[in-house]
Amino acid sequence: MASQQVAFGLAMASQQVAFGLAMASQQVAFGLAMAFQQVAFGLAMASQQVAFGLAMASQQVAFGLAMAFQQVAFGLAMASQQVAFGLSMASQQVNQHPITRLK
Repeated sequence: MASQQVAFGLAMASQQVAFGLAMASQQVAFGLAMAFQQVAFGLAMASQQVAFGLAMASQQVAFGLAMAFQQVAFGLAMASQQVAFGLSMASQQVNQHPITRLK
């Protein structure tokens, strides 16, 4: 009887150890799965933020270039007006000079 009880106790103990190991391995697998999900979510969020940052940067560059081109066009327009005004004034002075005045 004693040997049967010892054998039964050992069988129960080995079953409990096996059950404990199975539960521990399930918990480890679940923990690893959760960790991988969190890493994947973090990477997805980071890539979205990088894409948003790049889009914002390209918009700012495009806006800056548009403003620069507008300023260049305005500067050229002002310069051409000044050149035209200077040529007009010079031709008036030439026409009013006593030597070159048309009679």
